[in-house]
Amino acid sequence: MFCPHCGASLEEKAMGQGYSPEPQGIPVPPPGTVPSPPSPVSGTYPAPPWGTTLPGALPYPSPAARTEGLCVAALVLGLVSLVLFWVPVLAWVLGLLGIVFGALGMRSVRDNPGYKTGYGMGLAGLVMGAVGLVGGVVIFIVAVSSLP
Repeated sequence: MFCPHCGASLEEKAMGQGYSPEPQGIPVPPPGTVPSPPSPVSGTYPAPPWGTTLPGALPYPSPAARTEGLCVAALVLGLVSLVLFWVPVLAWVLGLLGIVFGALGMRSVRDNPGYKTGYGMGLAGLVMGAVGLVGGVVIFIVAVSSLP
């Protein structure tokens, strides 16, 4: 077998014989000079499209998905409104906030797939907020109707 650059046999190159510092077609600059960089067109491949990798290369790591804070707030507010539904005004406020935060958080997660998580927490907060709100209204109606 022969070297594709200088034409020497690979056995001679392995033993240190037949080494040519100037491969065929590639000039070596004289000592003490700075070689000019190769032109970007000659001998290079075009860059792959953005977001892709070369064949055999590992893909870029994606950023870790973050839990949407509005969904967490909706879950907490909905749960508290469900537990405290017997306190009418507090249940109304917490239930409404749970519904609003749940809807906004679910929309944010839906609009940013892969970057935000927590859709289930937002849905649970929305449902519990609605149940707490309805429970607070029912308790208020029962309390008012039982007054003499």
